[in-house]
Amino acid sequence: MVKPAIILLYLISIILSAVAPGQVSTGPSGQKLFISGLDGYHTYRIPSIAVSTHGTILAVCEGRKNSSGDSGDIDLIIKRSEDHGKTWSRQEVIWDDGSNTCGNPCMVADRETGTIWLLGTWSNGEDTEHEIINQTAIDTRRIFVLSSSDDGISWSKPVEITEYVKKSAWTWYATGPGSGIQIKNGPFKNRLIIPCDHIEAETKHYYSHIIYSDDKGKTWKLGGRTPEHMVNECQVVELSGGRIMLNMRNYDPSMRHRQIAFSDNGGIRWYKQRFDKTLVEPICQAATEGYSRPGDGRNGIIFFSNPASGERRENMTLKASYNEGKSWSDSIVLYKGPSAYSDLDITDEGHVAVLYEAGINNPYESIVFAKVSPETMRETTRRSRRFGIAAKGNSLLAGGIAFDAFISPGLSAEISGSIFLTAGVEGGLNYHFLKNPPETSAGRLSPYTGLHTGYFVLNLLTRTDYTVVYIPIGLHYLNPRGMNIAVDAAYSLQKIADYHQGDYEPYRTGFYHRPMLSLKLGHRF
Repeated sequence: MVKPAIILLYLISIILSAVAPGQVSTGPSGQKLFISGLDGYHTYRIPSIAVSTHGTILAVCEGRKNSSGDSGDIDLIIKRSEDHGKTWSRQEVIWDDGSNTCGNPCMVADRETGTIWLLGTWSNGEDTEHEIINQTAIDTRRIFVLSSSDDGISWSKPVEITEYVKKSAWTWYATGPGSGIQIKNGPFKNRLIIPCDHIEAETKHYYSHIIYSDDKGKTWKLGGRTPEHMVNECQVVELSGGRIMLNMRNYDPSMRHRQIAFSDNGGIRWYKQRFDKTLVEPICQAATEGYSRPGDGRNGIIFFSNPASGERRENMTLKASYNEGKSWSDSIVLYKGPSAYSDLDITDEGHVAVLYEAGINNPYESIVFAKVSPETMRETTRRSRRFGIAAKGNSLLAGGIAFDAFISPGLSAEISGSIFLTAGVEGGLNYHFLKNPPETSAGRLSPYTGLHTGYFVLNLLTRTDYTVVYIPIGLHYLNPRGMNIAVDAAYSLQKIADYHQGDYEPYRTGFYHRPMLSLKLGHRF
């Protein structure tokens, strides 16, 4: 009788590789639509994109006449595409009020009427944000609405709605920027929602809120604000059953992550405001967009874009979630360099249309249009995210892991695939087994994900005795002590209770250090 082989695994390190970035000029269908310094404007900023019911793509932004600053002579500019973004119209001015500031574009298309609604803010060109907040400005922030019934060829005159959507105790105010939504399901179906933010005069605290219309844009009303402050520029996306989620720029300096909140009454009241630690940010605007598969009224996919960096505005990344934002399984870097604001919509081809700020030396050199299919995102993620098993010293385990989906740092994911234990050479190290695993298991382990004792884990489940090994997945490295005692070497392990996680002591080295999973254990096949 052959004595069962003992396979000792002293150290496993699983390193998540990054998706290879594209370049601004050569990214996915990338085109520089607005280039700062051209056509009479010093700088173009603050993108907003919408796709009409006829499939026309509308790209709107601020044209800043004399500087890159947020105040002064600023107009709203548009370009249109009637061929899915292949070619674009000449640049047109939508809103120009002389030397004053017309900005913060936020568009939403009414799918019932075909009307494109564009909301924005106005302020005196001599007033700065600081002066408006401190109530020393010439005027205050005012809110206006414009509309187009011909796919953005012509626009109505701006109509002021300040008295209906801004409280008298509020000073600063901003619409979007980016896009609004039209609710597709539930008791508030067809409600138009525009995400906004404001500052309250007494406390000078930032809050996010929404405004809405239930009469196809004829009138606009003030919705609810977030229960907690330190948030402002925001985007809204629909979840199942007509619920909505607010995704917000976070101003808490101790947490470089987005904040989110939820509403089940169409944005009148928000609850469960919290940090979303799956979405890192450098304190910047971001974009969200829901996608309904053909024939399905639900938002089966939620897309998210932002400069995915905790330190600076760079690394413009598009992510996809298939579970209402709980995790982001697909990801593609549109541009690794300087990048900032962005906006998203879905073309009638089912592609994600992205409009984002990017440049070589700073993010405000141009506004770029890119188009990415969900299938391309998934395939790029599948090809680029590889997991390799590395070993040190006298380790006796070999093999590699390739999954169909990306396990995001700090969260679980739906994955499929197999781990095949094979002898060979990887990374210059020799690997071998003392003896082959039993024929009944064929050396195959199936990966699963789950949550165990507060850690997100990758579970390796054997096909023979269903013994489970838990490997923690986190945002940060484990320290050396934690690595060494993560799991004590053990023999004759037949059930979960026989495994000991030991003392994990993760420490913060920054989000962008590559996550490492480590453990020390023994297993008898």
